[in-house]
Amino acid sequence: MTPQQFRDARTKLGLSARQLGLVLGFGADPGRIVRAYEAGDYAVSGPVRLGMRYLLKHGLDREARVTAGIEQPRKAKGELVSAP
Repeated sequence: MTPQQFRDARTKLGLSARQLGLVLGFGADPGRIVRAYEAGDYAVSGPVRLGMRYLLKHGLDREARVTAGIEQPRKAKGELVSAP
C-alpha cells in the first residue's frame, strides 16, 4: 500500500488522521503516525494494511466509531459513561 493509497483509504472512510490512528490502535499521538504513513516516512506494515482493508470492506462498527470519537458511548440505565 503506497502512501497515496493509504491517504485515499482514510479519505474514503471519512476519518481524520487522529480518528484513523485511534481506530487502528496507534498509541501516543495517533494522528502524527497516520500523517507519517501518508507522507511515506514509514512503510505501511502488514497488520496496518490488513486493518485498512478490513475497514474499507466492512466499515466502522459501533465500537470503532466510539473509539474514534464519532459517536458517544451508550449508557446503561443508571450507569455513568465517560468518552475515551
